[in-house]
Amino acid sequence: MEILDRYLYEVEKYLGKKGKDEVLNDIKSSVMVLTDEKTSKGTAEAEALRASLVEMGSPLDLARKYDPGLGYIIGPKLFKLYRIIVGFSILGISIGFATTMIIQLSFDPGMNVGLAIMRLLGQIMTAALSAIGAVTIVFYIIQKYIPQDAFSDEAWNPDNLPELPKKAEIISRTGRIIGIIAMVIFIFIFNFYPDMIGVFYKVDSGPYVFESLLTAENMGPYLIILNPLWFLAVVVNVYVLIKGKRTLKPKILESVALIGVFATLWTMFGDSGIMESAGEWAIPFTASLRMGFAAVVIVFVVDIIRYLIQYNRAA
Repeated sequence: MEILDRYLYEVEKYLGKKGKDEVLNDIKSSVMVLTDEKTSKGTAEAEALRASLVEMGSPLDLARKYDPGLGYIIGPKLFKLYRIIVGFSILGISIGFATTMIIQLSFDPGMNVGLAIMRLLGQIMTAALSAIGAVTIVFYIIQKYIPQDAFSDEAWNPDNLPELPKKAEIISRTGRIIGIIAMVIFIFIFNFYPDMIGVFYKVDSGPYVFESLLTAENMGPYLIILNPLWFLAVVVNVYVLIKGKRTLKPKILESVALIGVFATLWTMFGDSGIMESAGEWAIPFTASLRMGFAAVVIVFVVDIIRYLIQYNRAA
């Protein structure tokens, strides 16, 4: 029976702690049943046991039957959506950096074009790695914590098909994907290139000057609040895309996260420390931004109220 012990030891390597002993006992029982069937037909015990293990499959393949997500950071069911979001996030960030470079060149003809292009390529490379990392973490969490039967077609039964979504639960997949990409871009810029947020202005007849409004130093305290809220909003949006409908709990979580984001931005752009470091030129610009953020918060509050009314009517 040494070969059976070796087999179970290999399977155990791939199993999580939860329910591991029960799984191993089940596998051992299955192997013994197959072996008894073969020995009852005259096959030698050692040969019957070996044939039974071959029939059970490799330790990794067998472990996957008990845990379909085993071996995947992002499983096949999620990979297409993952690839779309990563690809368009990188494209969006690249277009943003390229647009910024073109604007800077147009306002500053004396800028070295070669150095600007080299800097652009470096920024795009950094952006690509950051976007891949951020989106991968989101999908890994979903892969790990959503029940695996949500991604499995095994033992599929049409009786288990979910109910059609209510009117309030219908989503726009394109809109969701665009929203996720926008949040990934904002996370990247605010964390790594906050100095890109500013305006060009002209003093008297002099050349246009670009002044940054934010720096890594004055952004620090606000990122402690913004990053978890953005991350929560991204996770919820990906989850809604996978489920194909927007139910009550995800809607509330998403709304709370986004209201928190824009309320924090409203506070941040009114911070006296940020305003003092930016200068008087920033006052009209930040005032407009704060009005926009306040309007967005109102829109989200109205939207969640409208959603709750629709949801209760459909209940």
